[in-house]
Amino acid sequence: HTPGVLDDTVADYAIALILSNLRNIVELHRHVWKGKWTTDKKWDLDQDLSSAISRKTLGIVGLGEIGSALARKLSPWGLKIIYFSKTRKLHLEKELPNLEFKEDISSIFKESDVVSLHVPLTDDTRNLIDKDLLTLLKPSSLLVNTSRGGVINFDDLLTLLESGDLKINVAFDVYPEEPIRADILGRFKQLKRKNKDFRIL
Repeated sequence: HTPGVLDDTVADYAIALILSNLRNIVELHRHVWKGKWTTDKKWDLDQDLSSAISRKTLGIVGLGEIGSALARKLSPWGLKIIYFSKTRKLHLEKELPNLEFKEDISSIFKESDVVSLHVPLTDDTRNLIDKDLLTLLKPSSLLVNTSRGGVINFDDLLTLLESGDLKINVAFDVYPEEPIRADILGRFKQLKRKNKDFRIL
């Protein structure tokens, strides 16, 4: 926890995760690197690159220093940005005309194409992102976490993904226990084996 020190760095990294996932950079790189890019078997770029970020709605949960830095960096890109935070940031809304406050966290999960988490881990936020919120996410939306692993209920997340009741992509920098537990890693790998379109970073 380093307030005021790594705001830009973490915001930049969140953007890198978002773009890498939306543009499928890792899978496209592996495709080429493994020698699968051949004249008789070309990659369907229209399908696998997904759509541009400018046509997305970004939902930010927690508009503290890092969340604010993320909003400032992405606002000029033209996408709609909605946020949920303990306190409304009227000064930032004036600064960023495409930034909109939501009084209910569920609105973030219902309306966003990309949800980025930027909250500290406290008694109130532990397992905050649970089955009730996860099931509100749009199919093929992206859940990004660069805050703390414990804010997501991983049992709920993995169970929903495995059952097929949740069809989203994920980009995580943090996990409840680090290094990532072998059983959690194994379940993610199994999900990827069963669904090549599932994107995880």
